[in-house]
Amino acid sequence: MQQILCTLKPCGPAGTPFKGDTLFGQLCWEFAMSPEWMDGGLDVWMERYVQEPFLVVSSAFILTPERCWLLPVPHLPWRSEAGNRMDRMKEEKEKKKCRYMLVDPTKPVDIQSIERLSHEQTLKIMGRDENEAFFGTARHAHNTISRMTGTTGKGMFAPYETRSTLYAEDLELGILIRLNTEAVSVSNLQNALERMGKTGYGRDASTGFGRFELTGLQLIPELPKQNANAAYLLAPGVPEPENWTTMGAMPFVRYGKHGNVLATSGKPFKSPVLMASEGSVMKPVRGELPEQPWLGRAVTGVSEVQQSAVVQGYALWLPVRVKEGL
Repeated sequence: MQQILCTLKPCGPAGTPFKGDTLFGQLCWEFAMSPEWMDGGLDVWMERYVQEPFLVVSSAFILTPERCWLLPVPHLPWRSEAGNRMDRMKEEKEKKKCRYMLVDPTKPVDIQSIERLSHEQTLKIMGRDENEAFFGTARHAHNTISRMTGTTGKGMFAPYETRSTLYAEDLELGILIRLNTEAVSVSNLQNALERMGKTGYGRDASTGFGRFELTGLQLIPELPKQNANAAYLLAPGVPEPENWTTMGAMPFVRYGKHGNVLATSGKPFKSPVLMASEGSVMKPVRGELPEQPWLGRAVTGVSEVQQSAVVQGYALWLPVRVKEGL
């Protein structure tokens, strides 16, 4: 399988976060609409997905001008090594405000020694003004007019709000993809991503949300595993309890909804799936990290209208070293 780094620039607000499982789902719809992009068609490869995934997608992360990755700090306790108790408490309190860590994908990652970045430090690395923000939130009012009364009302006619994510101008995001090129060629993956960027990703794509520009696809080498003893998830996943123990994880519940033509079916919603979010850290039960670059499993039986529906419970992972005893 090829490891591909896709880079994109958001062109407007997005109604759905760029998370791995939803990106996987929309890519599957792109391949379903253009079966010639897959060798044998989507159905053939989806039947094998539980045992042999042909596509695994990470969540989006920020890329720096030097092509390093800004990833969420892991969901692990961080302990200061300062000698004085007050200094330890002060440092640990400050580190709790840090949201990102800077990762060079060509070098091993030690969670204890890696620098956790404050908002100000992150902006400096990105070459942006101190008053800027990478993300913002916008509210959008919606209403439905009753033809009986000519106005809004109660129930389905009650006004409501939705929220969307705004991205800083020229912010570049990265998405890591593992692709079986026997199923889909890199050029057809590019076609699917380009069409997704033009037509929109996620919720309210028909109103202009979720547009992005695909700026590059690059084959990258394996992530270094030297001295690594744990896995940092790059997307929400469903780790196998017999293979992994949780060192630090943030639970995430996916309340899934069908896309494309099934979004307007009588039962558009899927069963909820409990996952470990990106940034969670897992340790292998047997002590050795596996060779395959993903962990977790596919989740089936989530839909009443499409029995073959599958949720990407696989998560690509970053090899990291964590302090023993955490």
